Amino acid sequence: MNEIKFDWNTADYTSHVRADSIVYQPKRNKNSLHDFKIYNWYPVGLSSNLTPKPIGELLISTFLLYVAQGIHANRPHADYRFATTNSNVLMVYRNGDYMGKLTWKRVEGVPSVVIQSRNFYRSRNVGDLKLNETYTSNVDKAIAKAQQLFTCAKPEELYKELGNHIRDVLYDSDKHPLMYVDNIEWEKPIKEMHRTLSITLDGLAAELLHPLFKHFASEAGGTTWMDDDQDWMGNIKNMLSKIPEESVSSFIKGFERVREGRGLRLNVLNKGHWMYKNFNGRFYIFKAGEEMKSTITAPIYYAHEADFPPDLARKYEILKVAGVGAHVPDVGMMLDIPCVEIGEVFHIQGLDVQSPTT
Repeated sequence: MNEIKFDWNTADYTSHVRADSIVYQPKRNKNSLHDFKIYNWYPVGLSSNLTPKPIGELLISTFLLYVAQGIHANRPHADYRFATTNSNVLMVYRNGDYMGKLTWKRVEGVPSVVIQSRNFYRSRNVGDLKLNETYTSNVDKAIAKAQQLFTCAKPEELYKELGNHIRDVLYDSDKHPLMYVDNIEWEKPIKEMHRTLSITLDGLAAELLHPLFKHFASEAGGTTWMDDDQDWMGNIKNMLSKIPEESVSSFIKGFERVREGRGLRLNVLNKGHWMYKNFNGRFYIFKAGEEMKSTITAPIYYAHEADFPPDLARKYEILKVAGVGAHVPDVGMMLDIPCVEIGEVFHIQGLDVQSPTT
């Protein structure tokens, strides 16, 4: 690695260096930066195993490099990893779990290191900062602040973030067409029906419900639809016979798709287990549907897929081959490929939670 003399007090705001440079001078652990790396984050295809890879020619803000190297040098055994999406942003991971990010930008006109973390929340807005972002113009203070905020994530925190991510991705129509089914699939034929019958949408519903409600709640109090001699079902059939057959067929198909999609979505959110692979290759398995509990069920951990029990190994391979959005009955579904915050995500059905962990 190439050592560069760097004085952040006098350096130009736009100063950039190669990511394999050394700009921070450790007060102890002088050799701690020899294994320091910045990774380049980039998207890959669905079937690929996403791992940030080192890029020797990558340019990075000198100020951010100084902060990242300071964090690494002061906590050499904490397994910090840094990945960049552009030269002024660094994503931070610890033990493969997402911690937050560092950004070099102007805050209210002052060049600053912005630290985003789950462990910070501000009560008021400052510039264009988010409520989970703090900042300082002093990069040595930024190192100390980042070390304070980038602590190992608690299982409850990981669970909440994973649940939020799953909720977001389930409504991605490209990844989950089975679950993201727009009501337009049954609303459109309904609109065609009401034009045929010359009544409003509400009126159509009323026409169908009226004979049912009338005989379920008759004024006589003792009459039920089974007792009444009125052919209310015949009346309904007569009304529906005026609707073109293709409209009825489209409605039935669309309504059932929406209902099935909603059911599948609720199954993912509330039943079975969520599993995701972090960026160190470790797997976390949580019981689904526990957001409202004060204490979640203890997660299961596997250091590597080679440690999976046979049933889980089989399901994992099936879902990897099936790809994102393909529901396999009694097995589950691959929910998402890795993003910046979270690695591969799966919904697993029928998991034996008593399986041995590692």
